[in-house]
Amino acid sequence: MQEFFSFLESNWFEILAAILGIIAVFLQIKQNIFFWIVTVANTLMYIWVYMSQKLYALMFLMIYYIIISLFGIYNWKRKKQKNNEELKISTIKLKSWLYIILGMFAAFISIFFILKTFTNSANPLLDGLVTTLSFSAIWMLANKKIENWIVWFISDMISCGLYIQQKMYPTLALYIVLVIMAVIGFFEWRKNLRHG
Repeated sequence: MQEFFSFLESNWFEILAAILGIIAVFLQIKQNIFFWIVTVANTLMYIWVYMSQKLYALMFLMIYYIIISLFGIYNWKRKKQKNNEELKISTIKLKSWLYIILGMFAAFISIFFILKTFTNSANPLLDGLVTTLSFSAIWMLANKKIENWIVWFISDMISCGLYIQQKMYPTLALYIVLVIMAVIGFFEWRKNLRHG
């Protein structure tokens, strides 16, 4: 029992950040615009968590999340006000996937090189890969592309391995939940896409 309380005491900040992450994704599944606000709070907390774990690309990803969250709020509201209708869930055209994949590959190579060459990143390969996938997924989310859930699923699965390696157990628990929520989110959004 003492170990449990010791764990809570030394990891309370990461645990709180993980709980906010679960709340954020629940709101994301429901397409609730407050998702973006909770994401900003969660992201601010994870900047410190990732910095303390020497996961620098993920730390900078959190800064990107804050910026894209502001865009997401604007984009979801702007579309709603423009034609008095919510931004609808849509799909990415096949031709666009070529550009997305090439862009992700170039971004991954660049991030990996920077992490490997200029930092003491705990795991430049997984740090770079998760960051690259997450960059793409959050952009897709800001534009309500259903494929964001597929990219999140892949990113979250890879993240689980990284967090096991780093012994970041509260964040690992979050990402196990996020893997499940990515599947739920995909089917929920697909249902809305079909009825949209």
